[in-house]
Amino acid sequence: MKLNHSSQSSKMKAGQKSLITQFFTSKAGVNSQPTEGSKEEQKVEIKPYVDPSFDAEEFLANFNDGRRIYHNRLKFYQDQNKNEDGEPALPTNHFCMLSFRDLFEEGLGLKETKENSTNSVPENVIVNSFIVEDSFIGKNIIGKGIECTMFKHGYSVITPGDIGKSVLDYPQINLRVILPDLKKQFSVFHPKVLLIKFNTFLRVVITTANMIEKDWEQLGQIIWFQDFPYTVEPVPCTFKSDLIKFFEDILPSEKTVSVKKAPPVYKSYAKGSEPTPDTEVPETGRTFKQIIRGELDLDKYDFSNS
Repeated sequence: MKLNHSSQSSKMKAGQKSLITQFFTSKAGVNSQPTEGSKEEQKVEIKPYVDPSFDAEEFLANFNDGRRIYHNRLKFYQDQNKNEDGEPALPTNHFCMLSFRDLFEEGLGLKETKENSTNSVPENVIVNSFIVEDSFIGKNIIGKGIECTMFKHGYSVITPGDIGKSVLDYPQINLRVILPDLKKQFSVFHPKVLLIKFNTFLRVVITTANMIEKDWEQLGQIIWFQDFPYTVEPVPCTFKSDLIKFFEDILPSEKTVSVKKAPPVYKSYAKGSEPTPDTEVPETGRTFKQIIRGELDLDKYDFSNS
């Protein structure tokens, strides 16, 4: 018996196309159905999936308790995830998305959280990243006047004359760059941890994304965060001990601070007079609390619910 491979292949492709069409019309929604013979490109409208079991009230009460994992809000989702006021929209399912900017809002920028918000803005941020994009950090952190300490790999934002210097301070833009020691020839510094200090709490963020726009807007990433309240009395906790040890371990052995002029890419954010000439301040043997810009004492937060 002779098989007609061409005919069978066409039928299989038609069947696959039918299944794909059914999936998009039932799950995502199609704005206009393809018509036979139509050569015009069909516009697909991506609609957020509504999960009837999703409890919005529970989410609003516990969005910052560290019991859920978030996805980054990709660029093509940004308009679909805004309410009528142009603010981030309340999730409709367990697949919750965040932008980098949302993390710097006390209530993630949600309209529903503003009633209970103190409108606190970040005072200080500690950034860990393998790759850092100057324009991304400038727009989202430095441009907002937030004290920033950046632990990063390599020398991408440093002039050749700075090779071998481990702590670079840019007072005009409230930025300090710290280069952790690399123990071996091909070692890399790859954690992505953020500490965002608000008035009454500390937000600890662990993510898979580097501090670059492409990672946050074009590639799928995972975000975990939890808010820990300020406390007067230190509370013993394994999570706190591990966090403090992590930051103490990544401090460079040489802690001489080189005071620098603001790099050209940050000039628009610079304030005050430039340090001229560049100066070096020998300050060896410093702790994490002493070497960062601004004030942040990890022992002053209650991590017992971690």
